[in-house]
Amino acid sequence: MIHTRDAAILGLMLAIGAGTAVFNWQPVQAQSGGDKPVNTSAVDCNVQSNVPSPSLPGMNSEVRMECSGSQRSMTANSIPNHIVGNFPGPGNPNRISAQNSRFSMPLSARVVRDKGMSVHVPGYARNGIMLEPQTEEVFGGVGMGREGWRYEAIQTVYNLGLDMNLAHVQPTGNYHYHGLPSEYIKLLNQGEQMTLMAWASDGFPIYARYGYNNAMNAASGVKVVRPNFRLKTPEELQATQVSGQPRPGFDSGETRRKSQINSLPQGVFVQDWVYDSSLGGDLDECNGRFGVTPEFPQGIYHYYVTEAYPYMQRCIKGDGKELRTGPGGGMGGGGGRPPKGGM
Repeated sequence: MIHTRDAAILGLMLAIGAGTAVFNWQPVQAQSGGDKPVNTSAVDCNVQSNVPSPSLPGMNSEVRMECSGSQRSMTANSIPNHIVGNFPGPGNPNRISAQNSRFSMPLSARVVRDKGMSVHVPGYARNGIMLEPQTEEVFGGVGMGREGWRYEAIQTVYNLGLDMNLAHVQPTGNYHYHGLPSEYIKLLNQGEQMTLMAWASDGFPIYARYGYNNAMNAASGVKVVRPNFRLKTPEELQATQVSGQPRPGFDSGETRRKSQINSLPQGVFVQDWVYDSSLGGDLDECNGRFGVTPEFPQGIYHYYVTEAYPYMQRCIKGDGKELRTGPGGGMGGGGGRPPKGGM
């Protein structure tokens, strides 16, 4: 029999990798609601790993997490510790290379805003891989921080070279996730259970796919959690303008719309989607909710990486910051149609 403490340590070894690892495990104390501080220092502190990357001969995945004072910090080379696709490859001409990834977040996490703060990079996976649900590419060309009709990474029009992990590579060599990374989830080896996958920049945990049927009852069984986003109606789309521009391919004179808008079907752009709490899903506009989790049995606000849009949260509810540190994303080029490249 594997006791609870041993199971937690085994899960952490699988998450980071089976190489050198040092653990500091403590029971998590009772916590209050999402607007009250939750101390997360009992999980993923003092962790170090250096393991071979199975798809990249001669390269190791290196990651270190430490907790000191009021901060959790991670340093990583962002080399994946799981199977990846072939890079360079169709739709993505970039090669994976070691990075110098560093980020920190509060150890005491709490919800500080009713509406989430928009972020481009909401967090990092426990193996040191960046989460980046959106792209840098807007209609007409790349522009970091530029407003415009922004392309979604996961869509059916353009081949962006995403592999089986819904990931690809930036021109800088930075391999990063846009959605559920299937091979990393396999490595975590939790089956159909709540699986701690990442940490957000505001200090809250991020889980993959599964949550409890009753958010406050760990004995209620698990389900695939459902977001609350949908494609906009024709009327909503007609009323949407970004930086004074209507949707590309949209004829403002039309009174009815079909799902196909010239060569740009709905779902290609971020602004094609809208949060709708009436859909009956499980999550808020930041793809999160308050509830109990295996690591925090008394409850904590937490986010999800989901099978359906928005795949990862695009905003944070806690006291965090934007983790994006510089250029390197984007598909490059312009003219409305994204050329090949990473973002």
